[in-house]
Amino acid sequence: MAQWMEYTADWMTNDQKNMIDGDPATVLARSRGQELQLYHIPSGTGLKFKAYVEDYQDKYTTDWTNADVYGRMDSIHQYQGTKRLITLDWVLPAGSQAEAKWNHQKLSALFQMLYPHYEAQGPSAASSATQISTAPIFKIKFGNLIHDPRFGESSGDADEAGLVGSIDGFIYAPDFEQGFVDGDVTKRMAPGLAGPSESEHGIMYPKLSKLSMELTIFHTFPLGFEESCFRTKNFPYGVPFCDETGGGSGTAGSTSEADEHDEASTLE
Repeated sequence: MAQWMEYTADWMTNDQKNMIDGDPATVLARSRGQELQLYHIPSGTGLKFKAYVEDYQDKYTTDWTNADVYGRMDSIHQYQGTKRLITLDWVLPAGSQAEAKWNHQKLSALFQMLYPHYEAQGPSAASSATQISTAPIFKIKFGNLIHDPRFGESSGDADEAGLVGSIDGFIYAPDFEQGFVDGDVTKRMAPGLAGPSESEHGIMYPKLSKLSMELTIFHTFPLGFEESCFRTKNFPYGVPFCDETGGGSGTAGSTSEADEHDEASTLE
């Protein structure tokens, strides 16, 4: 069963939790699903972030090999495959000192998830690259824009309805203009001292962090057409292309046999 790091932590006081729960962005995340979810498959742990998305790009790239033939004006194109790459930029604000600390802990957990899972070899045996058991694979969900299309437009959490892929890297950039929170409000003042306790010395939590990631999609469902319909009909954003009769939802134009022959010869 998935374990989720959501918007509040067990160590927070009730007042700290109520402040975060009252944030309109938290309300939208929980009631309307407007949130970004990253589920780490090897550990079974997921993280949820409010949908402060600044940039989203979904890139589809078709790969072809070209062969030039003597006497032919056009190259012969042979299709190889279609790849999908999603880039996502979002910000992570903190409305309180407790939320700033919790955001920092969630990001630390996220960056740990970029490393592989190793087989346990006993207490005296150190893990090595030859003992990797699972690569850092994720399921990602962001509304109906990033999700498994087999679940339709409205679906569950990322552990079930997420899009499988590898995160090619993160860029983590605390916003220095917004500043930092200095230590933990619950332990900041040590008894009998006028300043922060020794355990909080040098501790800083960003008030606002900027994050960027690239996600290479692993297609775990059928792709391509069978007759006039796509095999996963809700691909990619939950809206089917085919109607109930099996035909396309739009009106297609007609082509002559000569046109079809010319097209086929180009792709031979």
